[in-house]
Amino acid sequence: MNHALPGPVGPIAIVLCSAAAIVAAVDARSGATTASRYSGRATELAHVVMLVAMAAMWTPIGGDLPATVWRAVFSVLAIAMSAWVVAAIGRRTDDAGAAIYHCVAAFAMLYATLGEQHHHHAGPASQVPVPLLGWVFVAIFALDAVITLGALAWQIAQRRPARALFPHLVMDAATAVMIWQALSA
Repeated sequence: MNHALPGPVGPIAIVLCSAAAIVAAVDARSGATTASRYSGRATELAHVVMLVAMAAMWTPIGGDLPATVWRAVFSVLAIAMSAWVVAAIGRRTDDAGAAIYHCVAAFAMLYATLGEQHHHHAGPASQVPVPLLGWVFVAIFALDAVITLGALAWQIAQRRPARALFPHLVMDAATAVMIWQALSA
């Protein structure tokens, strides 16, 4: 299966994911976001890694890589995010909510790769297991994207800092698209 997105959607998704990763990297480096239940340096670093992985997967080169490569990438992310959850809960840090959210996102991204076969293999691509789970993931990330877009608009209207919401919004939308693409294969 070719992981690249069709038509103009691919370049737009790559640019948005790349731009959001840059914003998150700048915020993580500068400490621009304050640590809270849903934000902070670890959150921004998680955004950077996940957004770069999705952008790379949707490039022509990344799109031609075997699904096993992307399974490995998202498996490592899922393990890292799981470790973050354990650490955040164990230390009772303020970023437990962010850790749990990013852990779910990493497992959702891994899930999206489970039915894929490399497009050079003979035969049709297999479908992801338990498609209903995939649609639940799509709904969760699409709903969170809508809520985040509303929060972003409200922050802008109130002339409050909103930049940290941009990577979260793009990651929500990209994750929903990634899983929808896997379900539609």
